Amino acid sequence: MHAVAKPTTADHQKLEKAFLQGGEKEASALFNELLRVAVTVRKGLLDAMPQEVESLCGSQHHPDPESSCHRAGSEKGTNG
Repeated sequence: MHAVAKPTTADHQKLEKAFLQGGEKEASALFNELLRVAVTVRKGLLDAMPQEVESLCGSQHHPDPESSCHRAGSEKGTNG
């Protein structure tokens, strides 16, 4: 998995300036791009969660007895 760069204050200021200077169409396009990125990041995190749970707890129905992490509940979650 790739490391996500932390946005800087300079990046935020450039983005804010571009958003405020652009017209309605430009602002809409920029906002839609930001939403697209946010959805992509969210999907990536949700896709990684089952792998993380398995690495911490062991496979489903076959828990790792050595692990201090345990699965709990029966909710399918957001990916289920």
